[in-house]
Amino acid sequence: MLQDESGYKHGHLWRRKNQVNPVGSVHGDILNIEIREGRKIMVQHVTPEPDHCVSNGLFQPIKSTKSKSNIPPKCSYGCSSENIVIDQIVTDSQTVNHAGNASSASSTNPVIFFIHGVGGSAKLWKHQVEYFYQENYEIVVPDLLGHGLSSAPKHKKAYTFSELSEDMLVLFDAFAKEENILIGHSYGSSFCVKLAHERSNQVSKVILISGGGPQSLKPQPCQIFCLPAFILSCIKPMIVNGFIKRAFKDPSQQAKLDKNNSFNASASVLHAMMNGQDWAEGDRNYHAALNTPILLIYGTQDQFIGIDEEHEMIETICDCRMKTVEAGHMVMLEAPYEVNELIDDFINQHPSERVVQRVPTF
Repeated sequence: MLQDESGYKHGHLWRRKNQVNPVGSVHGDILNIEIREGRKIMVQHVTPEPDHCVSNGLFQPIKSTKSKSNIPPKCSYGCSSENIVIDQIVTDSQTVNHAGNASSASSTNPVIFFIHGVGGSAKLWKHQVEYFYQENYEIVVPDLLGHGLSSAPKHKKAYTFSELSEDMLVLFDAFAKEENILIGHSYGSSFCVKLAHERSNQVSKVILISGGGPQSLKPQPCQIFCLPAFILSCIKPMIVNGFIKRAFKDPSQQAKLDKNNSFNASASVLHAMMNGQDWAEGDRNYHAALNTPILLIYGTQDQFIGIDEEHEMIETICDCRMKTVEAGHMVMLEAPYEVNELIDDFINQHPSERVVQRVPTF
């Protein structure tokens, strides 16, 4: 069942009400949900109603007006669990149906799901959350297991692609409405492809940022993440610095906080994540079966993903197009305005404007 950090074990999704959003804070609820047994993930959930509930924010800690004794344990962001209102009773964690109960009845916009990649967190989507909040969308932004404020089980099998993708399927079923948009970055793009394939009747559009080609996933032999986790812990600063130098077009021009958040998981989680990328099913034929319109956003200075991989996606998927941005791998942080406009234009594109490619043959 879905369970919040306050101890509710009734299978409820919950939200806070009657809170004021301080200037400069982030919109929405911060939900600590037990998505499956032993797997607690933190989710930022933004609803489009004018009086929607707000937390003190996932990205910028806000000083609480209450005494420290009133702040729940494990919450360093001033979040309070008081005034919890039950949205819906969930009877089966495997077939959760949120049915959009937290949304405004007057809003006809789709729900937008943002999924980050290895080492990231919901913080990486801060510019997009702000933009689409202003556009009156419902937004769901999870921290993957082991990332951000989500729990970090010690067992490495908790971080396989199959386990993480199942988390995202349960989350999607909990918050999905009639129309839903999926946006993924890097490894997060693979979860979006999986969701679009498994829930094709509910996913209206997909945006893949720095996502790579239509290939199966498998752990790479003889790479640095094959080293034992305790060794990775010792050299993690070197690994992080190396990532930052390659991930941004010009790291010196990027905010320090953005760089720190771009690859900020524990060595044991990074070790498990990199060695858990095993998805034999996700080959070219799997991608070719997608019938959802897809936009690829690619940074022309990306040192992790080659543009040939993006072109292969266009050749493989029937309704797929690409837009390039002058940026590195962390496109949504480096060029947020361009990325937001590209996403917005694509979401609001009329069906008659879709690019229909030839049916791939293999």
